[in-house]
Amino acid sequence: MQVVQIEHDDAGTRLDRWLRRRLKLKSLSEIYQLIRRGGVKVNGKKKKESYRLKEGDRLDLSVSATELSTSADALPPTAAGLAGTRFFERNFKLIYEDDNLLVCDKPTGLVVHAGTGHLKQDSLIDLAAAYLARRPGGSERRPYLVHRLDRDTSGVLLIAKNRRTLGALHDAFRGHALDKEYVALCHGRPTPESGVVDVGLVRDFDRHDGTKVQVSKRGRRSVSRYRTVGTRGPCSRVAIELATGRTHQIRVHMAHLSCPVVGDVRYGDKARDRRLFENEPARVKRLYLHASRISFYYSALRRMVTFEAEEPAAFARLWQTL
Repeated sequence: MQVVQIEHDDAGTRLDRWLRRRLKLKSLSEIYQLIRRGGVKVNGKKKKESYRLKEGDRLDLSVSATELSTSADALPPTAAGLAGTRFFERNFKLIYEDDNLLVCDKPTGLVVHAGTGHLKQDSLIDLAAAYLARRPGGSERRPYLVHRLDRDTSGVLLIAKNRRTLGALHDAFRGHALDKEYVALCHGRPTPESGVVDVGLVRDFDRHDGTKVQVSKRGRRSVSRYRTVGTRGPCSRVAIELATGRTHQIRVHMAHLSCPVVGDVRYGDKARDRRLFENEPARVKRLYLHASRISFYYSALRRMVTFEAEEPAAFARLWQTL
């Protein structure tokens, strides 16, 4: 029998979801069987799997000590050591920090979390964990991504230090109480110069490109507001605000306007990219899409906040050489 007391960060979590995180050696069906036969009791009573845990709840679990993870989000043992590497110094850029939140400036080429084709510790969330773990009295709990950016998109990204902050910011996303603005350097000039893209998007799998998103009437609605803020040579500088947050939304929307983002190998114009970069060593080959600003009501401070990430130097170098 193992006894656990629910802490502040786990309050509001469904019982079955908490068990899935803590009983990692058991399948979901085994967890449900454990609940049904009374192997899990909350304050001495059986509860349904949908029960929402409260701070201070006592859980009696009919499992061995080896089956119960001490933390749902324990850091890998090498996390703190990652902070001393060149990889960390090159890729972890902090814009803001308080007791609940990290705001980072993600560089292009860095994935936000580990996944297929990526090592366990080559992601931004691992760098954030290393940053928190290396400090005196540092946290041994893994931080949480509030939202995501594509690997090749740079810019401002929110990371929560606890589940309560994560939940509050997710509520802001769902309630559209959060504004995100991006800047993109695009081929051509949008017509009209400002407007709204409102189309359906579907996700397909391409054996060469992996997941690829396409415009389709049967797809999920996606909405972006854009305005052209400058033109130079064959390119435009475009500011984009998201009303929805679909996968690859901006990249697909700009391609839909026949103004693909410069350097977009998946949805862009390879011929125009080739002409733009050939014989121009000052122009860095990358996706020219940057999350420049995010604004939201931050309950911890009880006011609206805005965080900005400066455009990478590559944007200015490309623009000045057009």
